[in-house]
Amino acid sequence: MIFLTTIFLLVAGVAFGKGELTQTPTPSATPNFTPWPTKTPLVAPTWAPESAGPVPEKMKVKKPSPWMSSMGLGAAFPMSRNLNEAYGAAFEAGLGTGLKVDSQLSLWMNLNLALFNSRSVSLTGENNYNLIAADFAVRFRILSSDISPYLFAGPGVAYNENRSSGGAVYDPATGSYYIPVNSYEIDLIAEGGLGFDIRLGSEIATYLQAKLTYDFTSEHFAGDAHNDSPVIVMPLEIGILFGI
Repeated sequence: MIFLTTIFLLVAGVAFGKGELTQTPTPSATPNFTPWPTKTPLVAPTWAPESAGPVPEKMKVKKPSPWMSSMGLGAAFPMSRNLNEAYGAAFEAGLGTGLKVDSQLSLWMNLNLALFNSRSVSLTGENNYNLIAADFAVRFRILSSDISPYLFAGPGVAYNENRSSGGAVYDPATGSYYIPVNSYEIDLIAEGGLGFDIRLGSEIATYLQAKLTYDFTSEHFAGDAHNDSPVIVMPLEIGILFGI
């Protein structure tokens, strides 16, 4: 009996031990894991962004004006025979307005004044000769650089005047003084010349030019003013160009 009891206790103990060994463990909590986000490449927009408002005045690009202007002073030299005998070199002044066609070609309208003083009273009868010319010229810069020679030519009209050199005369009928004009005439002219300009800034340059003016005066006026038909003069001028 004791033997059977001992065998029973041994079997029960072994069974109890195996139960402890084969006990299923309680699973532990799995920690939360957030994966790294996938990198998305940046893509530039294929359309222009809309403006948030008007462009400030300081940021606007100023469109250059196609217009130019010039002013110059110089001397006009008599080239035709009779004019050279009777008159000395003239004081000359010029103004011009030009339209740029491109960087080298431009169209000009010029106004020039030349005052020739008598140097032979026996020939001129104490008269001076004044020439006011308005011409339309095509001007071509040979180079597109800051320093360039240029050529120009064109037709025009001229006012020719044979005016007394004796000074002002009093007119009792009007109560005013005037300088007598002995004869005058309006004629066609043709001009051509050359020069060069030097750029001084973004829109300013200086120039030096010489030209020949053919003034197609009539023989009647040429006889009154002791000059020629046509009158030929050579103005030499230095000046400033604006807007080049």
